[in-house]
Amino acid sequence: MSKKENILDAALFLFANQGVAASSTRAIAKEASVSEGLVFKHFNSKEELLQSVLDKGIEQLNISLESILKIEHPKVLLKQFLSVPFQIKNNNELFWRFLLRHRWTDADAYHSIFNPIEERIAQAFKILEREDPKTEAQCFLTFFDAVVVTILIQKNSNAFVLVNNILEKFDLN
Repeated sequence: MSKKENILDAALFLFANQGVAASSTRAIAKEASVSEGLVFKHFNSKEELLQSVLDKGIEQLNISLESILKIEHPKVLLKQFLSVPFQIKNNNELFWRFLLRHRWTDADAYHSIFNPIEERIAQAFKILEREDPKTEAQCFLTFFDAVVVTILIQKNSNAFVLVNNILEKFDLN
């Protein structure tokens, strides 16, 4: 792994666990086992490093969601989307932790990630002839968010029960 990748990983780790504001470039350098000067050699500022962490995570998230969002059948799409949180522990847990923490300080970044997803989910609800597809999509994503948080925070949770309730509430069984 390159030193630049080590820096990105260290930044993600600290951003996810401490937040961006509490993570100094000095602490990131220490976590990456590099000098602070090397951090600035690869990234002109902490903001550029933050953007690189976001870009890398979003790219990985898009890859994992790409096939799901192409599904034509609306119920299958929505069910498959609800399977994503169960893959977090194996894939990108730190990025999800970071994203959930960071949304409180940078809602625009969070919305830029989830707006296209929300539009696709609204499209699925429109095909299902729901009265208000946009609101249905917003509610669905709120439940999705709850499943993600449950999986990340509660070690012994049974998130499957939550998902089954969501499937029933949205008549997706």
